[in-house]
Amino acid sequence: MANEDQLITEYFMMFDKDGNRTIERKELKTLLKVVYKQNPDDNMVEQFLKDFDTDGSGTIDLDEFKQMYRAMPVKPQGRTLKDLFTTYDKNGDGDLSFEEVKSFLSDLGDNSPDDLVRKLMDEVDVDRDGRVDFREFCLMFGRSISDDS
Repeated sequence: MANEDQLITEYFMMFDKDGNRTIERKELKTLLKVVYKQNPDDNMVEQFLKDFDTDGSGTIDLDEFKQMYRAMPVKPQGRTLKDLFTTYDKNGDGDLSFEEVKSFLSDLGDNSPDDLVRKLMDEVDVDRDGRVDFREFCLMFGRSISDDS
């Protein structure tokens, strides 16, 4: 089982969509949307930045994110990528359909058109069955299944 720091780092990496090791306003807004299941307004985003951007950079780095995570009254659901996968596998068949992948991406704030969602699925769909299993889901995060089983 992942320890708390590993879990927090995993969430940080999930929301740091551009991989620059900081969470910017747009990424923070997405995080708050996923955690609180509502569209946060700019005031809420600014309040989180004011409260947790201790170096005044206008972004949240990993150390600041750890403080923010620990202070959040509501935590992201799930403890591992497997839990996240299971959350979006609505019918429980062990694979994510196109609709389930699109729902997952939408909850992360990515409202890509259908052709881009299909392209992403094609890139990770190793067995070419048109669906994304857990191993392929891990590929979406650049992880091997052994990192998170």
